[in-house]
Amino acid sequence: MTMTTANAVSSFSTDTSPLAMPSVSGDLARKTLVSAPITEVFSSFQGEGPHIGERQVFVRFSHCHLHCSYCDTAMSQPDGQCWVETEPASGVWDKHPNPQLPHSLDGLVEQLWCQTPHHSVSLTGGEPLLYGRFLSQWLPLLNKPVYLETSGTHPAVLASIAPWVSTIAMDIKLPSATGEPWQSDAHREFIADAQENPQCELFIKLILNNAVTSDELGHVMELVSNRNIPVFVQPVTNPNGLSTDVLATTVFNAVQHLTRHFTSVRVIPQSHKLMGLT
Repeated sequence: MTMTTANAVSSFSTDTSPLAMPSVSGDLARKTLVSAPITEVFSSFQGEGPHIGERQVFVRFSHCHLHCSYCDTAMSQPDGQCWVETEPASGVWDKHPNPQLPHSLDGLVEQLWCQTPHHSVSLTGGEPLLYGRFLSQWLPLLNKPVYLETSGTHPAVLASIAPWVSTIAMDIKLPSATGEPWQSDAHREFIADAQENPQCELFIKLILNNAVTSDELGHVMELVSNRNIPVFVQPVTNPNGLSTDVLATTVFNAVQHLTRHFTSVRVIPQSHKLMGLT
């Protein structure tokens, strides 16, 4: 899920430590709690992957370690605060100070969650796994199904929070579409860790443009040795959200190539953009 503003370079120091904080209480607990910058918290419909159309509470973490060429997601609000929708689909926002502590973010999510049925809480960004120690404190408090949207490049952090994650949407970055180099070793380790929890749903998202190559798709098949992991091909969407410049032949050829290995390959555009949703 994206906002239509330019990408920004992170100015926050991020914490990718996979280690959870010790169990403490009182004044000591307040001193040892970690925090994370949150761009926004809102209720909307999932626009990508196998849960398209499901109602979720979205928690957008600020900043990312990658700089994908097609990214139009704001890495923070202009005023640096955490914007929180007051009621689902209201378009009315309250502003809260950043960074957020685990218990304060838990309360912000709860005020939306309890107003209408939701499928899960979507952690999106940016890159949520930049804030490993924060997640290790917040997710045990959350007590709700967690849908993690990630680049799949922080396997140690995933290992530390895996018991609290229900679904992983892993975005394998194709260099032709992102301008970023392969993260092959991190991807392999991430996929291995994700599959250790049989209760966790894992699927792969591939964003592609007309420059995609058969060598890139072959590398994806080598990275994801498990043929039964679902793959979702997503053509790059134009900034207006209403069209794509990716040729139909490009999409057909990519799917044909991928189905030589994977048992489930589907094409789903960013439907939330078509509907004008965040």
